[in-house]
Amino acid sequence: MTLHVVAKFRVAEGKRDQVFAVLREAVPPTLEEEGCIEYRPYIDPSDDSYVVLVELWRSKEDLDLHFQTPHLQKIGPALDGLLTEPPTILKLVEA
Repeated sequence: MTLHVVAKFRVAEGKRDQVFAVLREAVPPTLEEEGCIEYRPYIDPSDDSYVVLVELWRSKEDLDLHFQTPHLQKIGPALDGLLTEPPTILKLVEA
């Protein structure tokens, strides 16, 4: 069963491009991970206050391993001071 992940980042004023760059940097190594099917950050051109990351994983176990990778461990510190609140993360499976 595949696992869809949607992470919503509320961005501090004027910091959207920096947040997007941090997330985009993790795309190539994440797409090389076993079990990663899709991993893409998106912006809404009409709303500067959010960046959304959409992911698709083969399994929960693959996602759990992803959270242990060095490139993902760097994201938290890199986003320090760029967000107004902790990210909202939804883990979804098809009903």
